[in-house]
Amino acid sequence: MVRLVNKLTGSDMWVADDRLNEYLGAGHKPVPVPETAKPMEQKEPEEPKEIRKPEIRKTEIRKPVKSGRKK
Repeated sequence: MVRLVNKLTGSDMWVADDRLNEYLGAGHKPVPVPETAKPMEQKEPEEPKEIRKPEIRKTEIRKPVKSGRKK
């Protein structure tokens, strides 16, 4: 499948490879492939780094303070 821009509406459309010449002949324009869409080079996997767990602090639970206002 190839991505083309429709010459009449300007919208993107996908065309099968076997019909590409037909659509190019009708004046539709191909969309350039951006650099980010190209396959990346394969890198060797790195060894996992040691994960340090965060310290858990115990907190004191306090009773709520009653306000001096009457209801």
